[in-house]
Amino acid sequence: MLVNASGVDIYGARDDAVDESSPPGQGFLPETAVAWEREAMRAAEHGVRVVLIRSGLVLAKDADALVRMARPVKLFAGGPLGGGRQWYAWIHLDDEIGLILHALDHTEVAGPMNAASPNPERQRDFVRTLADVLDRPAALPAPAVAVRLAVGELATLALDGRPVVPRVAEETGYAFRFPGLEGALRDIYAPA
Repeated sequence: MLVNASGVDIYGARDDAVDESSPPGQGFLPETAVAWEREAMRAAEHGVRVVLIRSGLVLAKDADALVRMARPVKLFAGGPLGGGRQWYAWIHLDDEIGLILHALDHTEVAGPMNAASPNPERQRDFVRTLADVLDRPAALPAPAVAVRLAVGELATLALDGRPVVPRVAEETGYAFRFPGLEGALRDIYAPA
């Protein structure tokens, strides 16, 4: 068996719900993910079961993306990015690992499998929940142009989104430990 790591960016920026049967998007990230997965699928030609794990934003205390998102919130400068309407497909690290183990144990899982919570969040709601958990306000918006000027091409990761549904995980019986964002963040930021 081969477990390949990819990302939900394969779907491109969208506002409609996407699952594993949705076509890829256009642009650098989707096209790179398609090429990466195409190479992984070559193993199937030799009788190997291939699972293409398409991960959303993986949440863990030391995860770079969450650290970067939490920093302005902790400094009382957090808020919606570019209007905040973009969807964030996210997953707690425990569920990311759980889904990989689930794929290993369930031979019916083959091909794409979204590793994302069944409850994607709009960016503005994500940052509001993060601020609530950190006991900070989140009212300082950052216009899209400012985000693009600050981080260049990386702005695409923060300003584009897609509401991803983990259909394969749900249909094959995976039970999410952290289906809701608040519970996931409270677990991550719980005192040690």
